[in-house]
Amino acid sequence: MELFLQFIDGLGQVTHEVEFGDLDNYFLLGDLMSNSTSHIVVGSYIQESRGELGWEQPWIFCIDTLGEIQWEWFGERDIKGGVVDDLVLTPDGGYAFLNTFVDTVIFVGIDAGFKRGRLVKLDSNRNVEWKTTIGIPSLEVNDLTELVMTEEGDFLATGKYSPNEINGQGLAMVNWTVKFSAEGEVIWERFDSTIYTPERGVWNDPSGITLLSSGSIIICGSARHLLGDDQQERGYLIKLDKNGCAVPGCELGPLTRLEVPYQAMPEVRIFPNPASESVTVELLHRADILMFDAQGRFVLARDDAMGSVRLDVALVPFGLYFLRIATRQGWTVRKVVVE
Repeated sequence: MELFLQFIDGLGQVTHEVEFGDLDNYFLLGDLMSNSTSHIVVGSYIQESRGELGWEQPWIFCIDTLGEIQWEWFGERDIKGGVVDDLVLTPDGGYAFLNTFVDTVIFVGIDAGFKRGRLVKLDSNRNVEWKTTIGIPSLEVNDLTELVMTEEGDFLATGKYSPNEINGQGLAMVNWTVKFSAEGEVIWERFDSTIYTPERGVWNDPSGITLLSSGSIIICGSARHLLGDDQQERGYLIKLDKNGCAVPGCELGPLTRLEVPYQAMPEVRIFPNPASESVTVELLHRADILMFDAQGRFVLARDDAMGSVRLDVALVPFGLYFLRIATRQGWTVRKVVVE
């Protein structure tokens, strides 16, 4: 599938159309921006066309008003390469872009990718200057998709985040906002749900972020209930002050950044296995535990667990399940059979 761009004049008339890419892979548009009166920078990505989890490659290129490519930058072509969600021009002539990527692939009946967010900075020669990874790995859509730059040179990004659900009570997809310093350090994060439901069944999907002259932050998006009779979609606006506070004086900081590798973590003990009533997980370190079935569907979770943790599986259908256990020392996936 090729990338297709239309050029439109001031009267709204299409002047010409240009195609990029080929038919052997997927080419998808992430963002457009102008870096001069005569050049457009396109943030996009290439995805392997084979109907399953494959490689992705960030692709940024500059075209003139006729659609001719002036330069191209290609990121790593890998299953962890990720996509270009949004990009901005930086004062040094470089670029910064948001990059949702697959952190680790595991087999849970199917190949499944645990995704995380990333901010990547390119210098004026389009060399990677730094990368900042953020968000705990999840099968859910944890991605930052909208990016702006402050007058001080810091970065503000917003997107969707699904925090681990206590006892698996529904799904909460919240609005996720992060501030990065000019050097890529995470200054603060915050989560907002614009619709409250006791079941936590709600989806918040931001579509834009902008800054006012006062430094205040405005985020817009759409939200809807996932449970119950009222599942209509609604628009929303969130206004934050320059410190990220909805109520002045709040104290924010980094919440989800977890720079830890995948590893076997032999100190984790799981018993009995197979199990019928409950499964006990013994931990030496504080951890988040998520359970998925063989099709990769979320079953239950325990947040901030420590010591001996009992998981009730008495009502879980028989079959093969997978436990993802994440600590600050590392994370792993273990098989559990319920019978």
